[in-house]
Amino acid sequence: MPLNWEMVKKKYGGEKEALIPTIAGDKKLRVTGVTDNEIFVSTRANPKAAIKRESLEQMVMLIESKEIKPDIAALSQEFRNLIEGYRDTASLSILNDLGFLCGFSLGGTLK
Repeated sequence: MPLNWEMVKKKYGGEKEALIPTIAGDKKLRVTGVTDNEIFVSTRANPKAAIKRESLEQMVMLIESKEIKPDIAALSQEFRNLIEGYRDTASLSILNDLGFLCGFSLGGTLK
């Protein structure tokens, strides 16, 4: 199923920030807003770090193609290599919260 951006905007675009579990352990990711082209998360370095809609959509297509093994560490590496060289953990945490990583082994260690 393709990424429904209107649903993403409804889920994360309210006046209240969303806290979602990360794929990297017992941490939480703070989602601070959504536009038509980006979703914003708070990081230590940047309280409004942008993740491009296009990057998330490309990752969903990669997941749905089943061309990679269902392992979160491998998926993270593919994201860095093929889509963007950064924010892979935040991006995959969002996709996990949206239900796109069902069937992926989340037990791997991310570096």
